[in-house]
Amino acid sequence: MSQFEIIRYETPLEYKEFLQLHLIPNEPALFGPALTDDWKARKEWVLPSNETDQGPRFKPNYSFLKSHFAGAQVQVATCHKRHFSDQERTEMKFEEFCQIWETQLESSYYLKDWHFVKAFPDEKAYKVPEVFKDDWLNAYWINSSQDDYRFSYMGGHDTFTPMHSDVYRSYSWSSNICGIKKWTLFPPDQEEYLKDKFGNLVYDIREVDLEKFPRFQQAKKAVLYQRDGETLFVPSGWFHQVENIGATISINHNWCNSNNLYLTYRSLAKDYKDVKGAIDDIKESMSEQEFMAECQHLLLMHSGWNWDTFLSILHYITSEYMTDCDYQPSVQWQIEKVKKVMDSWVSEEGESLIFLPLLYKHVTLGHRTQIKQLEQGLENNEYLQQVAREYTLAVTFSFRQGSNNSFWKTILERLPNTRRLYFRDYMSLSVKKIQQVLSLTPKVSLLGIEYCELVHPGEQVVFRNVTSLNLMWTDFSLEAAQGLFQSIPHLRQVTLGANHNRKPLDNDTALQILQTVCPDLQRLTISLQQVKESTLCALLTFYGPQLEQLSIRCEGNQSMKNIADYAKGLQHLVIRHSGCEKNDITNILRECASLSHFEMVSWPIQEVPMIVLDRMKLPQMEGIRKTFALDRNDLQEIRRLCLYQE
Repeated sequence: MSQFEIIRYETPLEYKEFLQLHLIPNEPALFGPALTDDWKARKEWVLPSNETDQGPRFKPNYSFLKSHFAGAQVQVATCHKRHFSDQERTEMKFEEFCQIWETQLESSYYLKDWHFVKAFPDEKAYKVPEVFKDDWLNAYWINSSQDDYRFSYMGGHDTFTPMHSDVYRSYSWSSNICGIKKWTLFPPDQEEYLKDKFGNLVYDIREVDLEKFPRFQQAKKAVLYQRDGETLFVPSGWFHQVENIGATISINHNWCNSNNLYLTYRSLAKDYKDVKGAIDDIKESMSEQEFMAECQHLLLMHSGWNWDTFLSILHYITSEYMTDCDYQPSVQWQIEKVKKVMDSWVSEEGESLIFLPLLYKHVTLGHRTQIKQLEQGLENNEYLQQVAREYTLAVTFSFRQGSNNSFWKTILERLPNTRRLYFRDYMSLSVKKIQQVLSLTPKVSLLGIEYCELVHPGEQVVFRNVTSLNLMWTDFSLEAAQGLFQSIPHLRQVTLGANHNRKPLDNDTALQILQTVCPDLQRLTISLQQVKESTLCALLTFYGPQLEQLSIRCEGNQSMKNIADYAKGLQHLVIRHSGCEKNDITNILRECASLSHFEMVSWPIQEVPMIVLDRMKLPQMEGIRKTFALDRNDLQEIRRLCLYQE
């Protein structure tokens, strides 16, 4: 079996070098400890070892690990027990695993696939090296709050991971915190030598049945020993087996981006073909859509994702993630890679276009290249036109520098069912621009503005269908606020989130304008800073009798009294308050008899009535803040036991 070397770098590469030398050609690389020298994990998780020069330089700091992460639930493989193409796995507390790991040197337990960052988000044990930052997979999953592909591995001497290639044909990077790993890697074009006649992959390269795998010894391979602090980049589709020498800890990410997107797509397409073939015998008993839906369900179970997931990732990446920065190729380059995949998908999997409606429910218009791509698609693809016309319900505009109207006017005309409209990240957003967009989307009922600077009053025009406004982290001039409110006077729901308005009383005046221009509010959320209590009290007095929902940030007792006096019909109440009298809460609970949800955010426990603490089974304590959420049953019980018993 012939061997080849993997290049090693003592100092980190610049991203552009890494892109040209390793990402695009799909070639592995080993980086020296300089890439991870400043990691917290390399300082706190390990201690110096007494090994010789040939052994590991560091060993696990078991005491630190147990004291900080003892209660975490972890997944542990038993390396000497095979389970199909993997190893038997069980779950246990980290403290239990750590005790076995430390005391039973011959244990075959290997902690794998621990979502450490997800379990301990504030720990900051490491930071992703810049050459690996362009990570579509984790960007999408972290944003959707469902999962991630950021793992920690811990195991003793002679534990191992069987031969495999990484999930989704993703890249991976693996940094050794301590111990030594022996890697045996095979390029993707060696796959035929690694499988038997049934397509089964070699399980353990140390024990290969050459009668079953007669061509195994013809495969080309690379063998390397990864020492403490070193980081290995494993390219897409490379097969590998990993063996631990000494007690090891590693941090691993699976990731993908525009450079291996096509390989990832081909992997999913192959799995999809296999799934369709497996249930082809029942195809005639189903409609086309039922069969496709069943295939997607089975694909999700088999591969961990399906076309729905894949297209959702592309949608998020192209609309929210791509940018011109130091650790990504140009946006144009990335868009071309996506286009190549989408063209292949449409030509090869045209029947799966039934998933386009889900993808186009919410369209984000950001980079101009993306807008032009969508514009061309809507111009040339009749099915996409139909999907956009019927299924697009939400549109987000996201431009740091603003945009030319011609870029989006023709697109909006093709999205007649848009109901929700969002503006985000505008350094200067005029009310006139908002009015222009609303005039092209007459069915919009919800307007959202986030992280913008709202300027200029706009025209005297009214949009009667807009009944909800969310204004978050947005500064505004008084003229702009007045122009906006006057354009949408029929609001029933308003959220005014925190901002940084620097002019004294601007927020107060804006609330007074709101009260004058929009009299019909039933659901109100206010968390603006620098608002006088007298302004809030006036607002509560005016809107109180008709309010159904209220979320408010207030600093004085009079606001609390006004809630009890004027907002008796409230059903949902959230209060952020720095301090009050206990009677104020009791009065609200007594007077607002329709409440089904009452939440006190970050409330000093010593200022919470005992009737609430008793219901929540909490003791009275000084100096502790908690959030208390009372549901309908809690509120009914408090009233029954306490409030009406004089």
